[in-house]
Amino acid sequence: MSAFVAVFVTTPAAKMVPRASSTVTEDAEFVPMAQLIDVRFCGTNHSAYYGPALPRMHALIRSGDLEGATRLYHQTAPARRALGAVPQAGGGLLNRMLWKYQSWLMGYNGGPLRHPTGRVYARDMAVLRQALQASGLNPTADPDEAFFAGRNPA
Repeated sequence: MSAFVAVFVTTPAAKMVPRASSTVTEDAEFVPMAQLIDVRFCGTNHSAYYGPALPRMHALIRSGDLEGATRLYHQTAPARRALGAVPQAGGGLLNRMLWKYQSWLMGYNGGPLRHPTGRVYARDMAVLRQALQASGLNPTADPDEAFFAGRNPA
């Protein structure tokens, strides 16, 4: 069976597909793929950005509620689109500072990273925050400036 499937399958026929065990490393592929194969883990660089949504999707899938997982997957579509709209890499660097900001929005620490690191621009912060709000994921109400100090500064 191919490891790349880009369709949603919620029909009874999907339950007849032979299941293989797998790990999915892209959140955008998680729900569609889990409807075809037994996905036991989904961990990505962006997992924290979705807050409790990915663990909820995983629990729904493991319990056999594919339609509930698909609803939650579609609910979080604005957040997935935002990840594609902001620069994740450039100048030979992955923007781990942006990844850290994504996590900070959902309650993680934030704060500085050792250099070299990419920049985090206010326009990108606004896109990511608004996408979480549009997805119903309740990002922190803290001002973005607080990210740079972190929640537990040294």
